[in-house]
Amino acid sequence: MREKRVEQEFTRRVKRLGGWAVKILLSVAGLLDRMAILPEGRIVFVELKAPNGTVATHQTVVHRRLAELGFPVVVLASLDEVGAWADSMA
Repeated sequence: MREKRVEQEFTRRVKRLGGWAVKILLSVAGLLDRMAILPEGRIVFVELKAPNGTVATHQTVVHRRLAELGFPVVVLASLDEVGAWADSMA
């Protein structure tokens, strides 16, 4: 399965939650793929990977920085992970 399929499912599930899955343009190296803007003012930064994909070191630095600022950061690498995450956000 390709990362694109995981991203499509993520976008579909965020819409079902009543939110908006904003694609983040790469202005900063390592910035995450999507920002989920959800009801009740919730914002989650999301890195999407293919099932065997890995997070690069420079991405880990950005993830840590966002987490230190208080933002939730998740890495989702399969349709099952996207589903479980979406269920936890409902």
